[in-house]
Amino acid sequence: MLANVTLPLLALWQIMGICNVSHAQSLTTLLNISRTSEMPDQQTEGLLFFDTGDQFIFFELVPPTQKIENEATFQLEIKKKTINQDRLKPIWQQSVIWIQENLYRDSISLDNKFASGNFELILLVKNIQGEVMFKNRRGIQLLRSGGQVIQDEYFEEKTNTEQHLIDPEKTFVRKYDLNTLQKNIAACIPVSVDGETTFITDVNREKNPDVLKRFFYNFWYSRNPGNPEAEWLRYAEKLNHVAKNYGT
Repeated sequence: MLANVTLPLLALWQIMGICNVSHAQSLTTLLNISRTSEMPDQQTEGLLFFDTGDQFIFFELVPPTQKIENEATFQLEIKKKTINQDRLKPIWQQSVIWIQENLYRDSISLDNKFASGNFELILLVKNIQGEVMFKNRRGIQLLRSGGQVIQDEYFEEKTNTEQHLIDPEKTFVRKYDLNTLQKNIAACIPVSVDGETTFITDVNREKNPDVLKRFFYNFWYSRNPGNPEAEWLRYAEKLNHVAKNYGT
């Protein structure tokens, strides 16, 4: 809702204390997209068309005029443009570790996951609790060769709690004690989705190491079934790099 309010009304809300400065960032364009690696200075509104010969969507995250809270996390996803979009599972998603003072540029491969149609690239900005503070959206129109069709997949009304069944004591998580497990799991919130975020925000209340070990193992197994430990270590290395070079 805030992303659609007018500037005078937003200013009035700030004076009245209804909306704080961090919410005002929803009016700031953080996400730009382009058909080429030479990004435009400012992204125009409307759908950006990608023809059959286009192999990538190039995007950039622009440093905000006023820094968003330090604990904010950033997640990108692509969804079909539809009235039921909030219930749709993303076709593609990626968490971004972004130092807000720097311009961030990357690309998305238009592989066989995509079909012709209208989509949106969405930037989700979340607080430390994993709640979405605001979103930036960019419309995309794709024309793909072939007749592939994307089957809509919706989130379940209730979280699916089925997990990969394996004894955690036979995996890499066996070496972690309760305190380390809680810290490691809490560090996963920037890349968490759906029901994972709810568990992570309350992780300090869970005192059963077996429950935490199973969750931590399944978290990384779902991202790399072939080598969940390697996936965790790659992520931990990125966190350590950010803390070493940009931590306070």
